[in-house]
Amino acid sequence: MLSHEDVSKFSWRRKFEAFIDFFVRRCSAAEREGFLEAARRTSTGAIRIKVDETLSSEQVDEKDGFSMTLANVQEATGETNRDQRTRLMRAFNTPFFPDILVCSEVMGEGVDLHRYCRYVIHHDLAWNPSQIEQRTGRVDRLGCKAENRHSIHVYLPYVAGASDERQFRVMRDREQWFRIVMGQDEVTKLIPDDDAGCRPNLPQQFVDQLSFSLEI
Repeated sequence: MLSHEDVSKFSWRRKFEAFIDFFVRRCSAAEREGFLEAARRTSTGAIRIKVDETLSSEQVDEKDGFSMTLANVQEATGETNRDQRTRLMRAFNTPFFPDILVCSEVMGEGVDLHRYCRYVIHHDLAWNPSQIEQRTGRVDRLGCKAENRHSIHVYLPYVAGASDERQFRVMRDREQWFRIVMGQDEVTKLIPDDDAGCRPNLPQQFVDQLSFSLEI
């Protein structure tokens, strides 16, 4: 079990040893205590979260309107108090639970979630591509799991034929103009090429001719 590798070719043993090295050598005393507190309060049983009224009675406890989730899934929203959000952030940066962190915009900037994660799913889109880049920046940081080894996978699902698709089109067009004006080819990597028939308004050849690089 300790030698089993995930899709990034990291074994649990390797992740644990890397965490211990980080914990012992690169943490301040206050940070170390914060990680210990997060580990002490990690839940390995069923997690109860408040849900909406659209779920069936089999999924919800009718007494209090809460539902059970898997132990490796946690949620952080504006209703989650600040201390708990901080503990979830620290726990997510360890090899332990949670493996999946579902967040609202409250965790979209100013937090680090990068040490053991390289997958981001934007379950809601944004009109501004820089907002998507900001969210993705939570796992695209120095010392991240993907650094110099793997790609960071970013997913932008939308419902074709609905307002989601229009929002995706607008965001993609703005991303192309940002690329032209700012010369930031890296921004393009945040928008997938396989957009299931959703075509930008600007011809790609036109974009390529107007774009320039500001790299040193």
